[in-house]
Amino acid sequence: MSNASDLVENQLIQDGAAWHRGVDAGLGQSKFSFPVGDPPGAATNGVRRGRKRWAPLAVATAVVCCILAVTVIAWVATHDAPGYRGHQPDAAVALPSAPASLDPLRPSHEADLPAASTAVTVSTTALRSAISMPWRLASAPSGRSLDVFYAAGDGGCTVPVGVHVVETTTTVELWVLSNRTVSNGACASTFVVGRSTIELSKPLGTRALLHPPSDPEWTKAFNATFPPS
Repeated sequence: MSNASDLVENQLIQDGAAWHRGVDAGLGQSKFSFPVGDPPGAATNGVRRGRKRWAPLAVATAVVCCILAVTVIAWVATHDAPGYRGHQPDAAVALPSAPASLDPLRPSHEADLPAASTAVTVSTTALRSAISMPWRLASAPSGRSLDVFYAAGDGGCTVPVGVHVVETTTTVELWVLSNRTVSNGACASTFVVGRSTIELSKPLGTRALLHPPSDPEWTKAFNATFPPS
């Protein structure tokens, strides 16, 4: 076994010497067709070094492709879902798309209204299924209290559930909410007005009082019953 190894080694030495003689003679290539400047065995070694150098890049490329594939699949599954309209804020599903409007702070129709009751405050969760109803000030803001009247519904199929207030340092946005109930019969065509007192965390002061967008049909009925001044 040792003799065989020695023979192979001697043969490689002889081949290398022959290759260098060929280069010195200006042949450009040896009889073994190795390029000028590359000793015997360089071609095989170069392939091995190239494989080692490119292996990490191949692994990284495969990982990136997998991530992109998962992302594309998730995007398609979400955006192709029925009813998808892009990212939506946490607001009532029954609301039209419209900006909030500024209240003029001009109370009206107080003589025509029922006595006020303390409003029930509901959480943001209620906005997802509730109807935003139109409202106005019944009397001027006093301290932390807001006295408002609003469309409460029809007394049967649509009933009030409470109010939701969003306060910032510069604004107060008031939502008056109702829900539609399940009914086996026809809904009444009556219009019910409500009146409530809402307590803010601090006086309204110079902050703007805002109306969120309200249901178009109930807004129409509200304005017909209580024409804007």
